[in-house]
Amino acid sequence: MRAPRWLEGGLLLVSASALGFWAIVAAFSTSLELSAARELPREGRPRAEGELVGRLEIPRLGISSVVLEGVSDATLQVASGHIPGTPLPGAGGNAGIAAHRDGIFRQLAGVAPGDRVVMTTPRGARAYRVAFTSIVEPDDTRLLGAAGADALTLVTCYPFQFAGPAPQRFVVRALRAPGAE
Repeated sequence: MRAPRWLEGGLLLVSASALGFWAIVAAFSTSLELSAARELPREGRPRAEGELVGRLEIPRLGISSVVLEGVSDATLQVASGHIPGTPLPGAGGNAGIAAHRDGIFRQLAGVAPGDRVVMTTPRGARAYRVAFTSIVEPDDTRLLGAAGADALTLVTCYPFQFAGPAPQRFVVRALRAPGAE
């Protein structure tokens, strides 16, 4: 039995709209990648939501992302976000970075202790090594506190293959690897 023409037309319109939305988001994300490659902002001043902070890379997993200030929905739709209230990456202390598990941090499920993480900011590129991973409750923010070392703490929802709002958070702690730039 053939579907009515109006249904075929409606489905075609919905599909075209979804493809168009994806193309716009992909183009905006590519634009952010190009601007990050050209210029990083000056240090020493507060950043506004959505402002460029740097670039995060985990080479073994193929993760490469622009890092913007903040964790609003708009920011996390196109980039990873620097968690407000934590030090800026590369400034010493424990910098928090969040991203969606079904987007930029999709491959984070495969991270392992010892993996190299590179954070590029106006201060230059700094290498870190993954020290550990942890699964915590959404309101458990202890791992975003002081780390006693120059650290990056990556946060995403968990489990990775969960449909809907995830009940937990996957946390990766990476410590500065001196001399491994």
